[in-house]
Parts: sequence; structure tokens; C-alpha cells
Amino acid sequence: GTNYTNIAACQDLATSGNAAICDNWVAPTTGNIYIKADFLANSAGVAGASKVLQTQIVPRPIITSFSTSSARVGTTISINGSNFLGLNSVSFGGISTPKANFKATATKITVIIPSGAKTGKITVSTLYGGSTESSGTFTITT
Repeated sequence: GTNYTNIAACQDLATSGNAAICDNWVAPTTGNIYIKADFLANSAGVAGASKVLQTQIVPRPIITSFSTSSARVGTTISINGSNFLGLNSVSFGGISTPKANFKATATKITVIIPSGAKTGKITVSTLYGGSTESSGTFTITT
């Protein structure tokens, strides 16, 4: 396999009959997520099958702005930035939003503020292990 860019692709390869070992980690200086995919292309059980080692760089998500800096619980807001594909969680002041209440493109998250949300930082994380929090505070109003 070539051009695999994420863990899901590595897992897909594994379930198609090939052996695959996947790992990911965060580079301490850049914050980029590195994904290692170690594939053994041996789906037919052929001895001496080729081994392909690939490392992909997945940039950490970045929050640049919100559609508003304050809102009530239950309000839908937008979070703008980049690298949101594979979005796994969104939280307000440490309170997570149910997965059914957010969706993302590469540059925009639309999210319903969850019950119990607290004034504080907005934190987002992706399936690939990257997370970030807003530089500004989001205020929950009553």
C-alpha cells in the first residue's frame, strides 16, 4: 500500500488480509502528530513478502476564532481554524460535547454547546491523537 495518510487507512489494510502495525506520537517541538504505519504485504501468505514502512505527518488542530465569544448552553456556534478532519471531541471548560452534537470540515467545526458547559477554554482533539485549546476564553451565559 502507498499514500496511506492516517490510522484508519492502516486499519483498513489490516482488515483486508494484510498484517499492519500502526502507531502515532506527538513531536514535542512542533506539536505535529507523526503516524507510523508498518505494513507487511502478505495477504496471500507468500513467504518473503515486501515490508513497507511509512511515516506521515498530521498537523495538530489549530483554533483561530469562534463565531461568538459567549453563548448559552444549547446554542450552536462555529469554531474556525485548521486540521479538524478526524475530529473526535470538543469541550467547553472541560465539559465534553456529545459526538452527535458536532460536525467538522478541515477548517470549521459546528457544535452545540453541551449541558453543564463552563466558561473556559475550548478544547478540540482528533482521532489521530492531536489536541489543542483555544487561546481565548469562551464565556457561558445564562
